[in-house]
Amino acid sequence: QLSRGMIFNGLSLIIGLLKTEFLKKNKINFKKYFFYFFSLILLFIISVYSVNIIRASKGYNMAEVKKFIEIGINISTGENSISLESTDKYDAIELSTLPFPGVATDLQPIFGTALLRAEGTSIMTENVYDQRFQWIPEVQRMGSNIQTGWQHAMIKGVKDLSGAPVNSTDIRTGASLIIAALQADGNSQITGIDHIDRGYEDIVSALSSLGAVIEYN
Repeated sequence: QLSRGMIFNGLSLIIGLLKTEFLKKNKINFKKYFFYFFSLILLFIISVYSVNIIRASKGYNMAEVKKFIEIGINISTGENSISLESTDKYDAIELSTLPFPGVATDLQPIFGTALLRAEGTSIMTENVYDQRFQWIPEVQRMGSNIQTGWQHAMIKGVKDLSGAPVNSTDIRTGASLIIAALQADGNSQITGIDHIDRGYEDIVSALSSLGAVIEYN
């Protein structure tokens, strides 16, 4: 039994980031590895209007960038940077995981939770790892509308999510639950955070520095 958890107040983060001018034009010197990189990009997509990530020349894959564009994010890439400008509305997409250079299976839960409030129905197909949908029962506790069948998940966007106690069963599930919690109204508590700590070093301090209401308990 784990003695630690994470507590989020999702609504205050969303409102705070949308109203904070500094974070609307935030520049981040980003040197973390690939999956941390994309997890935080998707966090920015659902939280702020624009972000410029520099020194990212070895951090992104065009398959994932194309999916950002399909969602409705304005993106420009440079030799060693990527800039993203989000909008108030996000479009549902179809996404299939494949070995490189396709969309990585590790990012399927991250994309999935970023689409929980998108307009329309997103269809996700998992072609690589058959245990990658473990995040879905957890976000359903928050009010998401997801149906699964074999290797497919249909995500119908909802207007609101509600904070809930959820459990991280692996690294990517943990990251996806953070993104879901930051979109939810009210408090969420995430247990099983040893997985998150293993894959996302010092994530609590990183998100707190950006205005998230997050703490260990």
